[in-house]
Amino acid sequence: LESGLPTLEQYHLFPGEGASFLPWRVATGAPGHLLDVAFIDAHHSHPWPALDMLATLPAVKPGGWIMLHDINLSLIAGHELERGPSYLFARWGGERVRQPGSLPNIGAVQTPDLGTAIDW
Repeated sequence: LESGLPTLEQYHLFPGEGASFLPWRVATGAPGHLLDVAFIDAHHSHPWPALDMLATLPAVKPGGWIMLHDINLSLIAGHELERGPSYLFARWGGERVRQPGSLPNIGAVQTPDLGTAIDW
């Protein structure tokens, strides 16, 4: 393909592992390369999504994106205590975007450039 799209070899999928293993997997699976995008869909109760984020940040390049699943899960009956992704997304001090619609389920936050503090 000459469309400029990434090839299949440029994608890395690490299913079933905790975020704490991600920097190691990136270093060993794609030495010298950081991720452009990471997707976190794990335990939803606070503080677990924040811990997943802290573990994921070193594996994502500055200016990259970390996608969060279930950012509005706590608004659904029976899931009121599962606010971790919502807390994290709402309080992210950098750039963030969300899926369109009245009740978006996926949001993404942009990682800071090196040397840039996040204003929490």
